[in-house]
Amino acid sequence: MLFLKHSDLNWNYSLKHDMQSGVHNDLPSNLSADVIFARIESGHTLSKHYHQRPLDIDGRDNGYESFFFFDGGHILLIGENYEKEICCKEPFTLTFFSGKNEAHGIKNLGKKDVEFQVICAPKFDSSEEYFI
Repeated sequence: MLFLKHSDLNWNYSLKHDMQSGVHNDLPSNLSADVIFARIESGHTLSKHYHQRPLDIDGRDNGYESFFFFDGGHILLIGENYEKEICCKEPFTLTFFSGKNEAHGIKNLGKKDVEFQVICAPKFDSSEEYFI
């Protein structure tokens, strides 16, 4: 079992992503998947990007990135050819699959920072991330 408190995370700001990543050496991470936390400050935008994941063992493109928003949030989801405002006061999940047609960015429209847990499968690799 792994027990890790939010206060144990080490937060780092990425100018390229315009967000903070909460990381810790004890968070689950292997070649199959990894877990981090993310924080987008009020008025800031996670830059639009997509991931091109390697083919899975079955030869299919099964890669994904799933965001779990613990406290809900007021965000603008920026896709390849659309924008969608989401204002939700309860926890919710967004999942993006591998490929350019799943490009995504997120603007925080709320007055407080929005935080979420990120699960990447397979494990995040910056060489598979493309900014638009």
